[in-house]
Amino acid sequence: MVDAAYLATKILHVTLASMWVGGGLLNLLVLQPVLLKALPGTRQEVMGRLAPPLFRYNSIVGGLVLASGALLVTLHPNGWDGLTKTPWGRVVLFAIIVTVAVLYLAGTSVRATMKVMAKVVAATKPGEEPPMNLRFLQARLRFTTFLMNGLVLLVLFVMVFANALYAGP
Repeated sequence: MVDAAYLATKILHVTLASMWVGGGLLNLLVLQPVLLKALPGTRQEVMGRLAPPLFRYNSIVGGLVLASGALLVTLHPNGWDGLTKTPWGRVVLFAIIVTVAVLYLAGTSVRATMKVMAKVVAATKPGEEPPMNLRFLQARLRFTTFLMNGLVLLVLFVMVFANALYAGP
């Protein structure tokens, strides 16, 4: 018989992970390309309004994915002891480490880059060509976002693999 708490936690975890992956891909594949083609004033206005809630969304949902995953490990028959003793556990441990790394990147590199970008944009006069350091910061933000989304997708694939290891085909 399926444990109801485990099943409910797994549904919550998969839902949150889907929201995290979907939000990141929407940002990477839709918002960023559209904003790259926009005029600097439009880009500044849109990012000024979208960046804070998008950052909060990514951080909250990513943290909830990690928390629900930790609860899943606690409720799993292999438990925390199985993280180093079983193939399933080693795959899950890898996914946990990569997830923490993504949240770390979001909290350090992305946050710092966005703060510096806001200062540079505030110092730029209207109609003035954006300074080179702003272009560098934008490229850094795009690269970091691409890296984070790639890592989150890697975790998704790894967790599907872990599920197949434990549950079978």
